[in-house]
Amino acid sequence: MSVTMKDIAKLAGVSQQAVSAVLNSKGGSRVSEATRERILKLAGELNYVPNAAAVSLSGKSTRTIGMLGDLRSHLLGLLMGETTDIFLSKGYNVITGFYPSADVHIPMALQELESRGVDGVMIFNSHDRALLESRQTVPYVFCSHHNQNSDVKVDSEVTGYLGCKHLLDHGHRRIGFLSILPSASDHRRFMGWKRALNEAGIEPGQDWLIVLQKLDGRCDRLLHELKKFGFTALFCSNDYVAAKTMKALIDHGIKVPDDIALVGCDGYSFTDFC
Repeated sequence: MSVTMKDIAKLAGVSQQAVSAVLNSKGGSRVSEATRERILKLAGELNYVPNAAAVSLSGKSTRTIGMLGDLRSHLLGLLMGETTDIFLSKGYNVITGFYPSADVHIPMALQELESRGVDGVMIFNSHDRALLESRQTVPYVFCSHHNQNSDVKVDSEVTGYLGCKHLLDHGHRRIGFLSILPSASDHRRFMGWKRALNEAGIEPGQDWLIVLQKLDGRCDRLLHELKKFGFTALFCSNDYVAAKTMKALIDHGIKVPDDIALVGCDGYSFTDFC
């Protein structure tokens, strides 16, 4: 059970207003030094923690940040975890909220966070920014690795550019782009991949884009494509594609990166084992 100012006032034999003046550091109060020390001593012994919502209503910072996202997403969980570590290192508290994948649940989750007196909320991967902003009461920061209408986002075009340039710097000239199926994020990475090739004086053919969905996910058809176009390297649209392709190649006696080099992206932790 949490301790309130009323509890401390009763034990100290003073008014609740006097306790509030001391704990909120109101310099103009008429509380004596002896009473002040008694109140602070009791607050420390009872582990008094200010009510965040009440502090927020008073206009003061609670140094508490709300964080809202769909924790079923492995990548999103990693992003939120690392962001939390940063806030904690700066002396902020973090309250995490969860919502299912449907945006319809986000307003209710936001209301719950705001009722707990947060200074602001980081919202991950919401697609309905306008609706949420129409009812906000604290600052929102929208973050996403795929929604470009966010305040903090991943530059997918630069991702494709840097990955392809890395392979070019290692001497590769026939670099395929490997994707599961077309998507907006993949398209931006594809444009970065193409820009890197063009800067190196290479114009990729249409067949340099390999879509696994069109190959029915069959490894023999992928191997046929790689041999047909003489690819020595592949930029993979994400780490899952890269890891699964690596396993399939190795299972068929093809060495990575000796026979063919791969670059993935997204930074999933499981790649440490690949």
